[in-house]
Amino acid sequence: MEVTQVLLSAQSVDSTVRKHAEDTLKQFQEQNLPGFLLSLSGELANEEKPVESRKLAGLILKNALDAKEQHRKYELVQRWFSLDVAVKSQIKACLLQTLSSTASDARSTASQVIAKVAGIELPQKQWPELIGSLLSNIHQVPPHVKQATLETLGYLCEEVVPDVVDQDQVNKILTAVVQGMNANEGNIEVRLSATRALYNALGFAQANFSNDMERDYIMRVVCEATLSPEVKIRQAAFECLVSIGSLYYEKLAPYIQDIFNITSKAVRGDEEPVALQAIEFWSTICDVETDILEEYGGDLTADSDVLCYYFIKQALPALVPMLLETLLKQEEDQDQDEGAWNLAMAGGTCLGLVARTVGDDIVPLVMPFIEENIMKADWRQREAATYAFGSIIEGPSPDKLTPIVNVALNFMLTALTKDVSSHVKDTTAWTLGRIFEFLHGSAVDTPIITPASCHQIITVLLQSMTDAPNVAEKACGALNWLAQGYEDVGTTSPLTPYFQEIVKSLLNVTHREDAGESRLRTAAYETLNEVVRCSSDETAHLVLELVQVIMTELHNTLEAQRLSSDEREKQNELQGLLCGCLQVIIQKLGASEPTKYAFSQYTDQIMSLFLRVLDCRNATVHEEAMLAIGALAYAIGPNFAKYMPDFYKYLEMGLQNFEEYQVCAVTVGVVVDICRALEDKVLPYCDGIMTQLLKDLSSNQLHRSVKPPIFSCFGDIALAIGENFEKYLMYAMPMLQSAAELSARTSGADDEMIEYTNLLRNGILEAYSGIFQGFKNSPKTQLLIPFAPHILQFLDSIYMEKDMDDVVMKTAIGVLGDLADTLGSNVGSLIQQSLSSKDFLNECLSSDDHLIKESAEWARENLTMEVTQVLLSAQSVDSTVRKHAEDTLKQFQEQNLPGFLLSLSGELASEEKPVESRKLAGLILKNALDAKEQHRKYELVQRWFSLDVAVKSQIKACLLQTLSSTASDARSTASQVIAKVAGIELPQKQWPELIGSLLSNIHQVPSHVKQATLETLGYLCEEVVPDVVDQDHVNKILTAVVQGMNANEGNIEVRLSATRALYNALGFAQANFSNDMERDYIMRVVCEATLSPEVKIRQAAFECLVSIGSLYYEKLAPYIQDIFNITSKAVRGDEEPVALQAIEFWSTICDEETDILEEYGGDLTADSDVLCYYFIKQALPALVPMLLETLLKQEEDQDQDEGAWNLAMAGGTCLGLVARTVGDDIVPLVMPFIEENIMKADWRQREAATYAFGSIIEGPSPDKLTPIVNVALNFMLTALTKDVSSHVKDTTAWTLGRIFEFLHGSAVDTPIITPANCQPIITVLLQSMSDAPNVAEKACGALYWLAQGYEDVGTTSPLTPYFQEIVKSLLNVTHREDAGESRLRTAAYETLNEVVRCSSDETAHLVLELVQVIMTELHNTLEAQRLSSDEREKQNELQGLLCGCLQVIIQKLGASEPTKYAFSQYTDQIMNLFLRVFAFRNATAQEEAMLAIGALAYATGPNFAKYMPDFYKYLEMGLQNFEEYQVCAVTVGVVGDICRALEDKVLPYCDGIMTQLLKDLSSNQLHRSVKPPIFSCFGDIALAIGENFEKYLMYAMPMLQSAAELSARTSGADDEMTEYTNLLRNGILEAYSGIFQGFKNSPKTQLLIPFAPHILQFLDSIYMEKDMDDIVMKTAIGVLGDLADTLGSNAGSLIQQSLSSKEFLNECLSSDDQLIKESAEWASSGYCAEWITRRASLFQAALVFCTIESSGIGVRHVTLLRKGSVKENSRKLLGVNGLFDYDYAGPNPKHGKKGGGGTKTPSLS
Repeated sequence: MEVTQVLLSAQSVDSTVRKHAEDTLKQFQEQNLPGFLLSLSGELANEEKPVESRKLAGLILKNALDAKEQHRKYELVQRWFSLDVAVKSQIKACLLQTLSSTASDARSTASQVIAKVAGIELPQKQWPELIGSLLSNIHQVPPHVKQATLETLGYLCEEVVPDVVDQDQVNKILTAVVQGMNANEGNIEVRLSATRALYNALGFAQANFSNDMERDYIMRVVCEATLSPEVKIRQAAFECLVSIGSLYYEKLAPYIQDIFNITSKAVRGDEEPVALQAIEFWSTICDVETDILEEYGGDLTADSDVLCYYFIKQALPALVPMLLETLLKQEEDQDQDEGAWNLAMAGGTCLGLVARTVGDDIVPLVMPFIEENIMKADWRQREAATYAFGSIIEGPSPDKLTPIVNVALNFMLTALTKDVSSHVKDTTAWTLGRIFEFLHGSAVDTPIITPASCHQIITVLLQSMTDAPNVAEKACGALNWLAQGYEDVGTTSPLTPYFQEIVKSLLNVTHREDAGESRLRTAAYETLNEVVRCSSDETAHLVLELVQVIMTELHNTLEAQRLSSDEREKQNELQGLLCGCLQVIIQKLGASEPTKYAFSQYTDQIMSLFLRVLDCRNATVHEEAMLAIGALAYAIGPNFAKYMPDFYKYLEMGLQNFEEYQVCAVTVGVVVDICRALEDKVLPYCDGIMTQLLKDLSSNQLHRSVKPPIFSCFGDIALAIGENFEKYLMYAMPMLQSAAELSARTSGADDEMIEYTNLLRNGILEAYSGIFQGFKNSPKTQLLIPFAPHILQFLDSIYMEKDMDDVVMKTAIGVLGDLADTLGSNVGSLIQQSLSSKDFLNECLSSDDHLIKESAEWARENLTMEVTQVLLSAQSVDSTVRKHAEDTLKQFQEQNLPGFLLSLSGELASEEKPVESRKLAGLILKNALDAKEQHRKYELVQRWFSLDVAVKSQIKACLLQTLSSTASDARSTASQVIAKVAGIELPQKQWPELIGSLLSNIHQVPSHVKQATLETLGYLCEEVVPDVVDQDHVNKILTAVVQGMNANEGNIEVRLSATRALYNALGFAQANFSNDMERDYIMRVVCEATLSPEVKIRQAAFECLVSIGSLYYEKLAPYIQDIFNITSKAVRGDEEPVALQAIEFWSTICDEETDILEEYGGDLTADSDVLCYYFIKQALPALVPMLLETLLKQEEDQDQDEGAWNLAMAGGTCLGLVARTVGDDIVPLVMPFIEENIMKADWRQREAATYAFGSIIEGPSPDKLTPIVNVALNFMLTALTKDVSSHVKDTTAWTLGRIFEFLHGSAVDTPIITPANCQPIITVLLQSMSDAPNVAEKACGALYWLAQGYEDVGTTSPLTPYFQEIVKSLLNVTHREDAGESRLRTAAYETLNEVVRCSSDETAHLVLELVQVIMTELHNTLEAQRLSSDEREKQNELQGLLCGCLQVIIQKLGASEPTKYAFSQYTDQIMNLFLRVFAFRNATAQEEAMLAIGALAYATGPNFAKYMPDFYKYLEMGLQNFEEYQVCAVTVGVVGDICRALEDKVLPYCDGIMTQLLKDLSSNQLHRSVKPPIFSCFGDIALAIGENFEKYLMYAMPMLQSAAELSARTSGADDEMTEYTNLLRNGILEAYSGIFQGFKNSPKTQLLIPFAPHILQFLDSIYMEKDMDDIVMKTAIGVLGDLADTLGSNAGSLIQQSLSSKEFLNECLSSDDQLIKESAEWASSGYCAEWITRRASLFQAALVFCTIESSGIGVRHVTLLRKGSVKENSRKLLGVNGLFDYDYAGPNPKHGKKGGGGTKTPSLS
């Protein structure tokens, strides 16, 4: 296509040729946009093409990028972005090329197009090279290139906002532009383009104008340019000055005198275009100063952020004369030319602005000029004098002007009729209008129009309406303002006598032949409207007569036929004016009942005329007719319904008129009028109206200004039709919500956008208001509840952005009231606790605006809901009240989390609220920030981070405020919450000011503030890790805390809080404890605090010593003697809580030294990095006697109280730890105490002696203890049966258990149990099982350890002869009525399990008989009916114990083929029982049943397949049990057992199992401890089903890869995380191992090759991080072997090239761990089938020993000594020993309670 010719044809004078060319271009554009734009850019760039075609090509290209209408502009921008990058690059290259064209029109057009493209792309970070490319052109030799580039930079700055261009580029642009303006630039066009470019670039120069030197340079160049010889350059330079005056007013002071000189010279002597801009500069300064004075007024001081420099006031004496001179430079025809703008007009306008700025000060400067010229013969002087007077009317006070006006009025009236000059009369009429506008009306105290002058004024104005059109038009204007001044005079108006004459004169004006000139006809009708509108009731009959006159006029316009286009245009204009006149008449007559009734006779005729007008389809007429119909509907109310059938189609057409959007906007308003008129009678038309309104809102073509009224219209429709609006809610509410969100995003951009945003918000709010009011008292109000949170959020955002105007404020506070009024208690808490409702309401209540205040008072009445009451109700003893309150709080939290948290923090901070509600508010707030479960904690943290910054700041401010509360509970709770927030934020470098803020409180006078702050610092140190707080802050915290602990601190609570705070802060004090002086000071203060008169302070101080002993053991040597003295004194003479901590110090030292000695042992030397100071060994002679004394301080009921912890127990525990630390050395120190007390009459002494002996059993060597035990054994057996004290028997049984645990078994060389004493021991233990529950429980424990000692004796066990009797006795114990006490039943079953597990083959038949007994017991528990909750709990516990017992029996009988076969007869019954247990849904019982089923599966092997159909659903339920995650973990293990049992028979269930396992891994709700076993389970499944695992690879392998990467990121954090990381890695490795082994020898092994590199990378990372444990090392080296064995040569090169495979293998080969070494040997050889088999069973061991965190459930290599109460092997699978302990817990993480269930000492062997 030859585009050149088409472009030329498009400019042809021949309309046919032109039309064809335009159609061709349009078709080209629609069919091939990229080609079209490329053709245009190519044409523009081509120097060989005609300038005409090039210029048009550029213009079309520009119009393809931009449009005035927002929707069209958006479409064009999106269209540009959719183009191929290569196409856009080619277009841009052509445009840049055109800048070098010799054709100026082409260059100029290209400049504009480049700017349009830049305006699109630069904000999107596209075309980044553009500005650099343009700047490089500045140095081009041809001046026209430089000129075009500067022009482009100017247009570019016009198109983009300043923040799009970085400051460096701004500087370069300004440099180029200012250099181009310089006087030494020889090329005029370059200098002109540079000056014009600066005009647009000034908005980018904020930084440059803040720099004095740069600003001076720019101002000098601009001022020089105003003196250029070239008019256009001077004009452009003054335009720059105008812009500078507007943008940088505050920087002008140094230059203002020079600017005045320059502007004065220009005004007086330069060309008019230049002089006009010089005047414009001073007009701009007036605008700026007026704005400042209007906004700040009397508040302005020298310290204000915004200053007024009063440039106008300073310049007044010189400025006013200069402006007055311009008034004499009129033009002859200026009154006839509507678009005229000359020096006189500009000067008069500026004079008026000066008057507004300086007020009264202008009058004495202007009046001499008026007086001098008003009587002159030259019309110019008279007109100038009159113009000067009219210009200064707005500004000075009425008091200043009124006397002058009174004198001048007659003169002006005379001039208006008598002056020979039309110019003078024109200006005189305009001046009269200004006088009537500003000095006439109810707001002016002294009237300028009296009854006498009124007649004269009206006569003159009416007479002037027959003058020349321009004079008549100004006379109409004056009459308009005159009438408006009488608007509020009451029932009688001074104009009433002249009303008829005025109306007649105005109608005559409308009929003048020259009424079309100077807007005369329009002015006449507008004045007629104002006269009617402001008329009094006395003229109502005359207005009624006017109806028929106007109707006739309108009818005549509709009858005219065959009009020319000009005549048609005039006719349309006249119809619009007449419709407007009828609208005012309708409003006037419809305002009162009598006139409304009289007027109703004309309504049919009027409506008929309007409908005929609407048929004309002219926008202006349509708009005026619509407005008039709206007025008619409002006037006649429900009677308008009869016109709706005929009118509706026009209403719909109006709503569809997107192009003439003003018509659409007016039609929306008419819908509102109709709704108010018809109310629910509008319902039949609502579907159509709502459909069209929703379409309008969805359209990008409709002008945005129409959309706010549409939203508002929703409210009117809802108000009209009430609950019938229900059907539109689902469409309207999302629209409103989207618009509300949009209004938040568009807020604050610029003044225009702020104004639109306020309109939009007001429309949305009016919609909400109408909807709420429409639904009020309807049963359907609940439909609105889901929308309430968003509406409140919208109100919050409006208030917090602080840019709403008064209209929005009034509507917003009204909506708050409407919401409360309509929804009541349903949303009370939401409203009360929204982010800003309270502040917003208070602000509105104190508003100066009466309407806002009124709305706020009404809203306040409806906001009655108090969160306080809900919090108090949540603590009610009435469960119904409590439940309702809890549900309310939960609903509040779910619907509006920010408001919920703010309400709680506000409640906590309010001193006016009850302490009970404040405390609960704080506790709920704390629980909203933290949780024990890791996944929940993570969710809460993320939820906190998602809150708006302002919300979080407000909550934190409330919390800090609460620290000053007089209520201690509130302070304490706030302290904890602050610490929780700090624990979240400080690690993220948020809330950096917190610690400084807290430290500043330390110096507060009120002691309670200091106390709360110290408490907060303590909690804070507990929540965060030390490296989060910098050392400077640590130093300040420690200083504050230690000073607070000081003895001279008078307030006990302060000192106590400081001491407790130090306990938590000690972990932060590494640097301080490394400094001798600081450490000495801290230790001195702590030791002094141990001597405080206050028990709690002494206790807290000893707790600090305990912590120091643990954290800073290596620093204790200088203080250890003093500490011994302090602790010894406390143990012997202080209150028990203090003495317990004193003992705990020495227990801690034992732990430290034991750990050092166990880890380093014989390697310790004086040069070792870690030293053992042997404090215990040194203190032994004094320490042991002190501890032995404590053993005599028992309590009577300590053996019955499971939670007991007293001095005797603490002393015994410490004694045991000392024994572990020093070994044999303790025996000679303790034995005399034993010998002295063991035979005493006082039970306390006998018990203490026995306890002392039991405590030291672990530590000394068997050689040292065995002789003593051999002597003591018979004595203890006798005591166990014969001693009269239950306490002595309890401790004796426990001690026997300790003896059997540590001195009995295959590991001990000299047996303490012989065939001779075995029988007496068993006899005594079985006899003791019938003793008191606590004694019986310890006897069971002793028997447990006795049985375990015979685990490895071979085929014959010394216990075999007593097996049946032991089992019978233990079963009898389980049936005791008091078996629920002291954990007796549990101990009996655990002991029975151990007896069975350690039994020999000789008793297999007896174990088989036991199956039926236990099955019967379990069956009986399942048959029980109608149990109480307590009975149900006991039943569940018993079911768990029985399932555990069956598990051990199954393992025992399934271990050999003969017993397995015999046992098989019971498997169906057992499985049936287990399935019934699952139906009870109890976690403990289900867990035990699951473990037992795992054992059954392993025992029965492939035969287990028959149980899978019934069992599978429970398996699936277990895997889905996220809440009771222990059940889930056990179920995962059972999946492994089933896979090993069924092998490929498990395949039918694998889809479901794998799906659930993958879901488990993806869940944030499942405890993390379950995830390593799940990964491991993948390996079991793969091993079972082999290559059939192929279908799961695509899901499992990415999961494993992600987990492997996670394990790298979580490595090395802390001990707990390191332990978890090793578990995770082991699970992943076992998965890989199982998958490789499963695919081995399969043709599908190549499927695994793509995963090998990542697996090797994972192994490398594990090895190089050096934090793996032995289990991971063993599994990892095994995986290396599996990979090589399965993939063979495919993996050889990968393994060889891995970073560390060789080193890893060598390290494992040299390991001391036999299993690791074996694995490494196998890996190096590539194959070892026997080892694979062994490893499959070892996997189960790894699974069992997986620690289940945060639950009190853990599998340990150690056993927990409970004076015989042990729980081991009930969960043992595949012969692996392990202990799950549900019950162990205690006051100290290391030294647990003793006595709970008989436990004396935890033995961590």
